[in-house]
Amino acid sequence: MMVVLTLSICTLTLYKPHSKQSICSVAFKSYDKPMKYLKHVSVLVTVAFLLLFSIKVTIAQIVINELGVLGTPDWIELYAYEDIDISGWYLDDVGTSSKIYTFPGGTVVGPSTNPIITENVSDRLNNSGDTIGLYRSDATLVEQIRYGGNGVCLPVSSEGSVGKTTDGGNVLERFSQSSFNASNASGTLSPCPSPTPIPTQTPTNTPTPTVAATNAPTNTPTPNPTSTKKSTSTPTKKPTLTPQDHAADNELLQKSADVSQFRYDSENNSDQQTPADVLGAESSSDLANISPFAYVLLGLGIVFVGVSVFLFVKNRRQNR
Repeated sequence: MMVVLTLSICTLTLYKPHSKQSICSVAFKSYDKPMKYLKHVSVLVTVAFLLLFSIKVTIAQIVINELGVLGTPDWIELYAYEDIDISGWYLDDVGTSSKIYTFPGGTVVGPSTNPIITENVSDRLNNSGDTIGLYRSDATLVEQIRYGGNGVCLPVSSEGSVGKTTDGGNVLERFSQSSFNASNASGTLSPCPSPTPIPTQTPTNTPTPTVAATNAPTNTPTPNPTSTKKSTSTPTKKPTLTPQDHAADNELLQKSADVSQFRYDSENNSDQQTPADVLGAESSSDLANISPFAYVLLGLGIVFVGVSVFLFVKNRRQNR
């Protein structure tokens, strides 16, 4: 039954011989418009996928190289891998409404001029810790570094700084002697101390108490009972039957035999049933056990097959 329903659905999805339109769309015109929308959506998704993976990943051309946070005035140093015009770019920290510094027009940094540029920013860098970011003129973040708190540790004195271990590198560390407006290789590193691990108490094993062995109790023998002599019974004499007693006994035996024969015949007659009666009972019980839902599925399958055949023959005639 389910096979018939499946075949009917597959028949409805067959295509016309000379058209890309399906028979389902002929029978149900209301599905054509949603299918057109789905085609447009699939095209847009494909184009977006191609554009996403065609974008080239580029490395930042300029980074924040070093910060002077404890001296007066504070200063920020940038390092450029190649020549780049940073006119309109700006430096800013988290939590303030005004920018720290905006680079004027015509500011070019790179190997052809000077890969390092240092700007005084007054006292805008917090001594206890801050997050400093370099942004393009359109507010796109180029790089952001954090010192103090969850960032790199603070320098010990105003002569120190926070910066990259190598010019333009990725590792941020503190310096006891800064390399103001020069290569970071000329500075003196003062690595942050490693966090001291918190000592944990080692649990000691508690000795398990030993259980003293106890003597197993001994079984006390039970005395055997003494046997007593059996009493001897005196046999009693059986009464002798008279001829009258034999006649009464024979009559009772005959009646008992008749009753047993009647019961035997009745049981044999009740157990014997014809095969037709048994088959009739089984067939009627099987029909009663069939679910009404099975009849509904069978009817739907027949209707789907009929509609499919009708549409198929009609289309063949029209194509001729």
